[in-house]
Amino acid sequence: MAGQLGASERLQTLLTACFCLSDTQTLGQAADAVADAACALTGADGAHVIAPEQLGGQDWSNANEVRTTARRRTLVFDVARELPDLAVCLRDGQDLFVADALADGVRRPLRLRFTMSSLLFVPLQDVGLLVLWWHERLEEPPLLRDDDRSFLAMAAQVLRRRLEATELRDLSLTDPLTRLGNRRALLQALGELREGGALLLLDLDNFKQVNDTLGHRQGDVVLQTFAALLSESAPDGASVARYGGEEFAVVLPHNGRDAGAHTFTLLRRAWLTEGMAFSGGLAEHRDGATVDETLEAADRALYRAKATGRDKLVLAADVAWTDDTPAPPVQWRRRTPASSATGLDLPDLEQALREGLVHPHYQPIVSTETGLVVGVEALARLTHPRTGVLLAPGDFLPLAERTGRVSELDWQIGSTAIADVARWRDGLPHSPLSVAINVSVDHLEDASLPENLLAHCAKHRLPPEALVVEITETLRSIIGRGHEDVVQVLRDAGVGVTLDDFGTGFSSLSYLLRFPVAGIKIDRSFTAQLDTARGRTVIASMLELGNALGLHVVAEGVETRAQLDWLTAHHVHFAQGYLLSRPVPAHELPAVVAHLNSQRDHQPPGPTTARTGPERRTPGPGLGCD
Repeated sequence: MAGQLGASERLQTLLTACFCLSDTQTLGQAADAVADAACALTGADGAHVIAPEQLGGQDWSNANEVRTTARRRTLVFDVARELPDLAVCLRDGQDLFVADALADGVRRPLRLRFTMSSLLFVPLQDVGLLVLWWHERLEEPPLLRDDDRSFLAMAAQVLRRRLEATELRDLSLTDPLTRLGNRRALLQALGELREGGALLLLDLDNFKQVNDTLGHRQGDVVLQTFAALLSESAPDGASVARYGGEEFAVVLPHNGRDAGAHTFTLLRRAWLTEGMAFSGGLAEHRDGATVDETLEAADRALYRAKATGRDKLVLAADVAWTDDTPAPPVQWRRRTPASSATGLDLPDLEQALREGLVHPHYQPIVSTETGLVVGVEALARLTHPRTGVLLAPGDFLPLAERTGRVSELDWQIGSTAIADVARWRDGLPHSPLSVAINVSVDHLEDASLPENLLAHCAKHRLPPEALVVEITETLRSIIGRGHEDVVQVLRDAGVGVTLDDFGTGFSSLSYLLRFPVAGIKIDRSFTAQLDTARGRTVIASMLELGNALGLHVVAEGVETRAQLDWLTAHHVHFAQGYLLSRPVPAHELPAVVAHLNSQRDHQPPGPTTARTGPERRTPGPGLGCD
C-alpha cells in the first residue's frame, strides 16, 4: 500500500517516474511509465491507463505497450455506454473504488483472468483513467497523497501531448473509414520493398451499384467488411492499405508471388459468402524498379482482370511491365449453381426481389399429441433469374444480409405467407393453420414492423393469434435491448414470438428473461443427437426449462421415427422435419396437409405408452406452433 514506502523512497520513486515520463516518445511508453509509478506508490498488483483510441472518440482501450498485465487491446469499451459509472467518474473528476470487482458481471471474465479482486479508478483530468487493481480484496482504497496527485496531473498533460502526436501520426497514415493504411502508408511500404516481394491490388466489382441502389452508408459497411476480411487473409508482415475508393492493396515483402496468390484465394473464399466478387492484379517487384513502376505494373494487371471478365487474379509478369502482350491470367471461374456456389450476385438478387422470384415453401408442423398439422413454417426460396435454378436460403441470405436487402426479403416472404395461409384456413379440416415467418434481427429494428404485419393480417382476415414470428441471432446481428419494444408490441397484439435455433446463439437463456416470447424451437443440430444419451439429456433439459416457463417447445429437423417417438413420449409439443414432410411449394401444401391428417386417422404419432403422465392440452395454432 501507499504507506509502505518511506519518505525518501517515495521521493526517489516520484523523481524517477518524472524523468522516465519526460523521456517517453509514444503514448504507450508514457502509459507504461505512469502505470509503473502508480503500482510502486500504491502497492497495486497491476495497472493500466485507459485512453480514447481517437481524440473525442467513444471507444477507449488500454494504452500500455509493454506491461504483461495489460496487454494492448484486451480492454476495449465505450465508456459512456458500457460503463456509465466510469463516465461519471471521469466527468466529475472523482476517484471510484470497487472493493469486490468480481461481482460486476460486465467485466467479470476479464477480471477473473487478471484476478482483479479490488479496483481503483483515478481520473487523469480529461485525458483518460488510471486503473489500479489488487489480487487480494481491499476494504478501503489506498491513500493517494498530494504529491501523488501532482504527479498524476503532470502525467495527464504528458499523456495528452503523446495522444495528440499519436492521433496526428495515425491520421496521416490511416484511412479513417477502414482503419487500414492509406495511400501514403502504401507508398512508404512500397519504398521498402525488395526483390522477391510483390504488390497485390484489389478492386471490388460492381461496387458503384451498391452505392447507387443502397446508398453510401451501406457502401461504407461493405468496404469495412472487405477491409476486415483482407486483414485476416493477408500473411504476417504484409502491409494492407486502402488505395482509394473501392481499391485496396497488400504489400508482400517475402515470397510475393505465392503469398499474393494465396491471399487472393483465401480472401475470395471468405468474400464469396458475402455474395460479391472482386478482381486482382499482382506484380512482383523487380530489382531496381521504382515505386511508381511496381504500382503501375500491378495496376495494369488489375485493369486486365476487370476488362476480361472480372472476378479473377491476373499476374503481371515481365511482359506486363511494358504492356507488349497480354499477361497470362490466373482465373477462378464462377461456378455453376450445380456446384457449391450459386453464381448469384447483387444484380440477380435485385432482379429476383423486383420480379417476385423470392417466394415461400411451406413445411408442416405437427402436434405430437394429436398428430394433426396445426401450422406451417414459411421458408424462403429464390428462383435464380438467369438460370432458373431454385436456391435455398443459404445460397442467397448472406448476400441479402450484407447488402441490406434482408428486411425486404423477410417482408416478401411474410406477406405472401400470410395471404396463402388465410386462404387455406377455411378449406382445411380439423384445426385451422397458423403460419410461422422468420424475421431477421435487423428487421426488428424497424419500429413499424408490428403495424405492417398486423395490417396485412387484417387485410386478409388472418387473426393475429394465427401468426408466429421466429427470431434468431446471427454472428452479425445479435438481439439487443432495442428490439424488446417491437417484440412486446407483437405479443400484446396476440402474435406468437418464438426463439428460433434455441441453444445455438450467444445468449439464448438471457433472452428468455428479457423477451416476452411464447415458445422456443430446438435446433436441428440437437434433434440429430437424439440417438445419444448426451443429446437426449440436453433436449430433456430444454423441454424442462420450456415447461417451467410456460413456453411451447418445437423440435425441428425430425428425420426418423425413433426421434419422433422420443419427442412424443417426452411431451415436446410440436415437431417438423423431413420425416413428416419436406418444405413444399404453396400449390402442393393442401394435399400434403390432407395426407398427413389422414395418416393420423390410421396411425397415432407415437406409441400408445407415450401418453402416460399428466394430461396435456395442445396449444392453439397461434401460440407458438412453428
